[in-house]
Amino acid sequence: MSTFVHWYLLAESQMVPATSGMFQIRVESGLIDYPKGKSAMVYYGCAENMQLEIVKIAAQREAENFLCRHQSTGEPAVLLERMRNRFRERFGVFPSWPEG
Repeated sequence: MSTFVHWYLLAESQMVPATSGMFQIRVESGLIDYPKGKSAMVYYGCAENMQLEIVKIAAQREAENFLCRHQSTGEPAVLLERMRNRFRERFGVFPSWPEG
């Protein structure tokens, strides 16, 4: 079973492999208030080509400091659903980008 790589700056996402997988994005520091607690997590995603997807997200968020990690998997949508549902159960909502 694959595991997530270590956290890296979202701005360095060009190093992500062009493989199928799931990824997580979090704020670099601090926590975000969610209905049932606090978390640094802001986004879960998956793609058949993680490199293209994460580079696209990084370009949209270039002035902001976020960390990312990824995991290659043949069934990224299954892992994504499991992780998002686990987050929602724990924090009351799906993760979301901070405002402002």
